[in-house]
Amino acid sequence: MKSRYIIIFLILILCFRGSGQNPVLDSLRNLLKTEKDDTNKVNTLNTLAYSLFSTVPDSTVLLALKASTLAKNIGWVKGEAKAYNNCGTGYFVLGNYPKALEYYLRALKIEEASGNRIQQANILGNIGNIYAEQSDYTKALDYELKSLKIEEKMGSKVGLANTLGSIGGIYMSTSDYPQSLKYYQKALKISEELGDKEVQATNLSNMGNIYQDETGSEATHIHNDSLKKKALDCFQKALKLEEELGDKRLIAYDLDGIGSLYIKMGKFKDAELNMKRAIKIDSAIGELNYLRIFEENISQLYDTTGRYKEELVYYKRAIVLKDSLFNIDKNKALTRKELTYQYEKKEAEEKAKQDLKEFVQRGILDSFIAGFIMVLALAFFIFRGYRQKQKVNVIITQQKEAVEQKNIIIEHQKALVEEKNKDILDSITYAKRLQDAILPPMSLVKQFFPESFVLYKPKDIVAGDFYWMERTGDNILIAAADCTGHGVPGALVSVVCSNALNRTVKEFHITEPGKILDKVRELVLETFEKSESNVQDGMDISLCCINIKTKEVQWSGAYNSLWYIQNGAIHEVSADKQPIGKNDKPVPFNTHKLNLQKGDTLYLFTDGYADQFGGQNGKKFKYKQMEELLAANASKPMDEQKDVLESTLEKWKGALEQVDDILVIGIRV
Repeated sequence: MKSRYIIIFLILILCFRGSGQNPVLDSLRNLLKTEKDDTNKVNTLNTLAYSLFSTVPDSTVLLALKASTLAKNIGWVKGEAKAYNNCGTGYFVLGNYPKALEYYLRALKIEEASGNRIQQANILGNIGNIYAEQSDYTKALDYELKSLKIEEKMGSKVGLANTLGSIGGIYMSTSDYPQSLKYYQKALKISEELGDKEVQATNLSNMGNIYQDETGSEATHIHNDSLKKKALDCFQKALKLEEELGDKRLIAYDLDGIGSLYIKMGKFKDAELNMKRAIKIDSAIGELNYLRIFEENISQLYDTTGRYKEELVYYKRAIVLKDSLFNIDKNKALTRKELTYQYEKKEAEEKAKQDLKEFVQRGILDSFIAGFIMVLALAFFIFRGYRQKQKVNVIITQQKEAVEQKNIIIEHQKALVEEKNKDILDSITYAKRLQDAILPPMSLVKQFFPESFVLYKPKDIVAGDFYWMERTGDNILIAAADCTGHGVPGALVSVVCSNALNRTVKEFHITEPGKILDKVRELVLETFEKSESNVQDGMDISLCCINIKTKEVQWSGAYNSLWYIQNGAIHEVSADKQPIGKNDKPVPFNTHKLNLQKGDTLYLFTDGYADQFGGQNGKKFKYKQMEELLAANASKPMDEQKDVLESTLEKWKGALEQVDDILVIGIRV
């Protein structure tokens, strides 16, 4: 949940938990019946409006509008400004942001004219919250900083704590975590000085969320562990404060946050216990939006741990809650229309009474006629409103029935799709086990080449890229291959190509790289020519033969080149520009011989690393940048080189999707 929600609603929930059986509110209502139309009545209306905005925001709007009308009639601008502010708050809670902004700006104009700096800061913060809710973070930050500037001058610590927290929330929404933490820590320090446990708990919860989010960044494992500890510490401190305050809503929120953190830490049992506590508490208090989020989160936990039956149960519950909340939002929109109608009706009633009173006082006969006409008009409006309300109720009932019917169909279709997806996923996962069987184990690679690495990152569960190794006497053959496509089609082609390599070496006893590729091309074409369809698939490959005694190296390549580092400089051996597959003008592959010395390094690779999109402009990484990266880190141990390649790729890719299978092999002879 975004932090600005917490800051706004924490005060609402803690201070105004209900308006049903509240003696203070009952007293205010009784006062309204007896008070004259003066400043005292304006104050009573404003106080009652403010007391109800967290629980009955539509009543807040009605009362605030009535207060503003009365204040304007008696010429009391201070009461009018307060009424506009209350009206803006009511519309904000109802989600009518244009109306909320309109009334906040009216209030701000009056407070600026009167020089009330504290109220100006408060209203500026409210306007900032509106823009934050609409994701216009530039304007939101501008208004919050204006509010902060005033509060710093006035020395208002309570206002400072709230505004600093709001600014922290804005930076959190834009993923600027260092800035967000900076403002939350300032807010936390002030709230500790004030002894305000509610605001302390809020800021600790938000800091916990930030530390938890940062564990998904490019940080090292050690740094990740530190961030997780910080996040857990913040959540536990916040939870302790909220349990002292008895705020069940925020207790549930932090329990879910702790549960999500335990998932990242691999403590699935602890995660389940905390998430179930959160769901139990939220179910009791009826906070449906949080309950939906919590049930989605626990379904993800069960998906992660392979408990698919429980995952489906909670996922269905979350879907049902989502649909319910959708209907509630529709009802809120209808409520806002009804609210406007009721206010207009009230104004008409008040005007009719006032006119009738004036006419009677004048003793003019026409007053009776005018009053009678007004009564008839009022009766007409009331009757029309009643009929309109009946039509709206019929429409709502019909829409509800239609939504329920659609939900039944959607649930059935969802179950069918999930069943099919599971069958497909199970089949592909089993296919991965079969494909893994054709790859040489890393223990075997390390046996012949102790100083080596293999960076292998399939785009999907199965891949078109594969690496291959075979020993013939003192010669070790090793290759990095890229078959046409990726995923399931690429994996099928990789099986054909891997089989062709094995047959060429074991059955035909060919060991020279160029001749191996000639024979592999022949076998692959022979396999695909059996098909009635015109199959154009094949592979690009970089194939090396290394004599483990003499260190003599022979190499041949189809489209994929070879890089090697000697005396600190990187060199390239270009591949033949033809694939292992169908080609209009095939020629024999060349075999290149290299005179390497101990400590020289070879790099075999496919095109996936260089073709990955990313960076600030979403462009390809490209071979030139990859070459510079390898040259800059060539002196490091091979395992460290692999880590550098992997971390650089993740940073470059960012939030973008991996576009192809990735394979890089490094060998120090």
